Amino acid sequence: MIAHEGAASAAEFFVSPQGNDAWSGRLTAPKPDRSDGPFATLERAQAAARTAARTGAVIITLRGGVYERTRAFAMNAADSRLTLRSHKGETAVLRGGRAIDVWRAVSNGDALDRLQEQARSHVVCADLRAVGITDYGSLTRRGFGRPVTPAALELVFRGKPMTLARWPNDDWALIKSAPNGQDGGTFTFEGGTPERWKDRADIWVHGYWTYDWADTYEHVAALDPSTRTVTTDPPHGQYGYTPGKRFYFLNVLEELDQPGEWYLDRSTGKLYFWPPEPPRKGDAVVSVLEEPLITVQDARNLTIEGIRFECSRASAVMIKGGAANAVRRCEFLCLGTSAVNVDGGTDHVIADCHIHHIGESGISVSGGDRKTLAPGRHQVLRNHIHDYSLTCRTYRPAIGLNGVGNRVANNAIHDAPHNAILMGGNEHIVELNDISRVCLQTGDAGAIYMGRNMTMRGNVIRWNYFHDITRTIGGGGGFVDVMSVYLDDCFCGTTIYGNVFVRGGRAAMIGGGRDNTIENNVFVDCTPAVHVDSRGIGWASFWFDGRDPFIMNGLKEVNHDQPPYSVRYPQLVNLLTDEPGRAKGNVIARNVAVGGKWIEMFDGLDEKTVRMEDNVIEGDPGFADIAALDLRLKPGSALSKIGFKPIPLQKIGLPSVVPTPWSRQPARSDSGSGRAASARLRWWQDARFGMFVHWGIYSVIGMEASWPMYSGQYSRAEYEGQMRRFNPSTFRASELAGLAKRAGMKYLVLTTKHHDGFAMFDTRLSQYSIMQSPVGRDLVREVVDACRASGLKVGFYFSLCDWHDPAYPSWPVTGNWPFGTIAPDPSRWQAFVEFMHGQIRELLTNYGKIDLLWFDGGWEHTPTDWDAAGLIAMIRRLQPDIIVNDRLPGEGDYATPEQTIPACGLSRPWETCMTISNTWGYNPQDRAIKSSQQLIRNLCRIAGGGGNFLLNVGPGPDGSIQPESVERLEAIGAWLRVNGEAIYGTLAGPRSAYPDGAVTARGNRLYAHVFGVPNGPVDVSLPGARVRSARLLRDGRPLPWTVQDDRLRFDLPADRCDPAVTVIRVELDRPMERRHGAVHEPDGSLRLSASSAALHGVQLCYQPAYDDLGCWMTPTDWAEWRFEVPAAGRYRVELDAGVPPGQEGSIMSVLAGRQETRFVTRPTSGWTDYRPTDAGVVRLPRGEVTLQLRCLRLARMAALNLRAIRLVPVPGS
Repeated sequence: MIAHEGAASAAEFFVSPQGNDAWSGRLTAPKPDRSDGPFATLERAQAAARTAARTGAVIITLRGGVYERTRAFAMNAADSRLTLRSHKGETAVLRGGRAIDVWRAVSNGDALDRLQEQARSHVVCADLRAVGITDYGSLTRRGFGRPVTPAALELVFRGKPMTLARWPNDDWALIKSAPNGQDGGTFTFEGGTPERWKDRADIWVHGYWTYDWADTYEHVAALDPSTRTVTTDPPHGQYGYTPGKRFYFLNVLEELDQPGEWYLDRSTGKLYFWPPEPPRKGDAVVSVLEEPLITVQDARNLTIEGIRFECSRASAVMIKGGAANAVRRCEFLCLGTSAVNVDGGTDHVIADCHIHHIGESGISVSGGDRKTLAPGRHQVLRNHIHDYSLTCRTYRPAIGLNGVGNRVANNAIHDAPHNAILMGGNEHIVELNDISRVCLQTGDAGAIYMGRNMTMRGNVIRWNYFHDITRTIGGGGGFVDVMSVYLDDCFCGTTIYGNVFVRGGRAAMIGGGRDNTIENNVFVDCTPAVHVDSRGIGWASFWFDGRDPFIMNGLKEVNHDQPPYSVRYPQLVNLLTDEPGRAKGNVIARNVAVGGKWIEMFDGLDEKTVRMEDNVIEGDPGFADIAALDLRLKPGSALSKIGFKPIPLQKIGLPSVVPTPWSRQPARSDSGSGRAASARLRWWQDARFGMFVHWGIYSVIGMEASWPMYSGQYSRAEYEGQMRRFNPSTFRASELAGLAKRAGMKYLVLTTKHHDGFAMFDTRLSQYSIMQSPVGRDLVREVVDACRASGLKVGFYFSLCDWHDPAYPSWPVTGNWPFGTIAPDPSRWQAFVEFMHGQIRELLTNYGKIDLLWFDGGWEHTPTDWDAAGLIAMIRRLQPDIIVNDRLPGEGDYATPEQTIPACGLSRPWETCMTISNTWGYNPQDRAIKSSQQLIRNLCRIAGGGGNFLLNVGPGPDGSIQPESVERLEAIGAWLRVNGEAIYGTLAGPRSAYPDGAVTARGNRLYAHVFGVPNGPVDVSLPGARVRSARLLRDGRPLPWTVQDDRLRFDLPADRCDPAVTVIRVELDRPMERRHGAVHEPDGSLRLSASSAALHGVQLCYQPAYDDLGCWMTPTDWAEWRFEVPAAGRYRVELDAGVPPGQEGSIMSVLAGRQETRFVTRPTSGWTDYRPTDAGVVRLPRGEVTLQLRCLRLARMAALNLRAIRLVPVPGS
């Protein structure tokens, strides 16, 4: 048996649906004689793991398959240091439900008669009692202002929650009148056929009864069909019933009248369902479990990784207390309440998860002490969250954040009825998130919402991308605008910095609060960009004149005028004697607004009472191309002169999953000519694979590089004190270089100085260096010499920012910088720039030829601030052949996406830098080391996109690399020794229609990289060349192949596959033509495939998993084909396109030759439901033609997904 790759020191136990709890659990699969094998249950594995944990960390690995849970899997402090994960290449599913596989036609006369005529032949029935399901839960009052309780039984079909039978189907009914007054519990409506509804005992209504930010479910106590009058059980809705407001009926068998609807007769246990497609085994699942699938109480260093959680009535994971637990790379779907809840503890991480189709919230995190302002340090990172809040529609956010000092970063959040992030507490950081299409069903709502407390200060919302967040409902006499950032009802002390708002509604709103800062943001087509009011002296004066104590009680809860609040927030000390209801101390500075409206101020506020500084609201703001959202500053831009700082656009969001406008936007080339830059890059592009080394004093404690000092996790004295203990006396640079060589790497990039300012080299310009540490050796020189001896190219990482140097000013964010800021001082800044340039001069003159310079930390200042032009000129003078990355603002030979692999490569040279685990620096607690299989596949994906892979390791305090990392690197090297010709010196190959793979090319050879064992044929696009032979690199033996329609197909036997990546070398008769041709169909039509398109713009990309073009979310993106037309004439243009309901209405243009035709997109059932769309007729000449498909007006989130275009000859033309 082959064990799962893992930490060498960790005991490992296996669980399998085919296991047995009487076995040892140490084997991955049962023995043939079934005498031993994996365990069957998590509980048995847990018992074994707890025994083994006495001697070290333990892993429980779940083989792929479904584990139906009937109770929570409970873990506690005894499970500390445990990793619970799926087996490599497999997905373990923890399910809180049961599959329903026996369906019959409805024959019961009563039920059949109650169905509408068009439904009777489609609805099927399952007997839940017959399969032992008798607890169906109860429909209950849920929603705004109600506690979160488990949902009743729900039906899931093929991974999507189905709809409980309702009227109206896809729209809302409206309250006509409230005969007994707003709070009388009765309302009337029009329409429908309620007289048909036979069983009215358990009918419910769901609605926004008075306000468009409060929805609830109410039980119908009485229904009079003749007058269309509804009476509900008390307390009658939330805020009573108001004419004109929205609602619908649900749980009505007679309204089961369209695919996807269902109804459960609780008296008989009969489940009625109109399936969207004929059910297969395992398609339909009903939720059963009413408690979390996993609970974790007071554990430490516990990791849950790579597991799918689904189909439960409650939440998936509940973590209480403890420290440093993590949930990583999991999927959560079809849950009744939420995905992950974190309650207390410190340093928990929820990262890289996919959360979708959730009844209520996504992730809820609470940590830190508001009394003492001690931080929780929880982090929510790189999660993709969408289609949540499906049942309870308001105040059930993608991410709920409470407490003190937690961080939310790089998440992609979209498509939900209400909030994306709901915040309360102090000193949270929300940064680098991509938030769009939220608040779709509500009004007076915020994508990020905070409100009603004057002591919750120090929160920072920075570098986020808000877009397509606009009002979707009519006014109806109330305020129904939607905000991107909503500081509601006197919320104070928040910094909104460096964000990009595009069609962001009433984008940044200060609703009566004080001491807020809106700075350095870009607003495009917002209405308005900024709103400020002083409601505390207007309509909300009741909070300050004694009529309503709510706001005052918030002050008392934390003793606002005593330490630590009086020290941390001195504005609170005299708040009550300084007109507390008046919005004072707000600053709006250095923002850019283009289109839309700039600002609205109310309650007597004006530019005298709100501090306004250097906002650019007219003329050319000085960006490279604002229409394309290219927000790089032009040389000499006026924004630089007013102190506008560049925004780290390419770090925003989760671009490998949800592309942003900047994920494929190239940085501006440096001052060298394009030909010279190409020559410099030749060795680097041939190399394809390099080692990144993050090493410094931070390895002594074992923490992330530099950032723990910034965040306050360690004081400056504690952090910098590591220098006195940094003594890698046994370090041998030759061992590091030798490891890189054995791994197949061609170059090594070493951190010479990180953001903390500590120099790993002998510098005469600072005492904060390696020469002043106990080791007293120039480690950079040793690494350079070792690399040259090993034949490796040498690169230096250098951080432009320096958080140690007293002359270096931090970025302008209040409340989170532990060292304080330095007032603007041109002479002091000039001294720092000269110091920084001087250290780079030392590196480029004292160590011989240096091949690569890898800048970082440039986001804090502008090219002018750094004197980037002068610096690059000095670099070229000292090292003419050196290549430079793109993190010196305005310069760079190549782009550097971080921790992500662009789906379709980039339009310029690029290199993905990625950690081998989760952290850049040495961290002994970070056990999430990527498998060699994953790393090899990443290398192939990157090379297939034309990029380089810079893989990071973090040496320990002695300079050694963790054994697990060494194992991974040597495994990559072993693979490259067999397959290296498919990586080194190759170019990006044609797109593959096989989703789990990549293609590279070199000369007359094509290399197909196949991941794992394919489930079917492997297809590769093959324009413009004939195949001579194909063989596997791993065994050199020929492989059969066929070619059809410019598509090369292989059938790859499982016994010839490499578990990681199998490479097929294809010999061609000539180098592949890089053209975008048409397939000539037998009927004379021409087919233009998605895979053959040339793509232009920032987001539109080819999606191999679907063989289509997708992510058409930027209207300026376009696709192009060049092809031969055999005969002149008129051709009908037909597109195979998918457009989900609600996304239709975009106006598209087909430009073929000199002919143009336009069409409007129509709905299909989904993005991948490709149906023919008639785009009109064009006349084409014989010979080569170029066809372009463009979006003239984007109606909603995206235009369409395109599988192909067919040009069909028109008869008689």
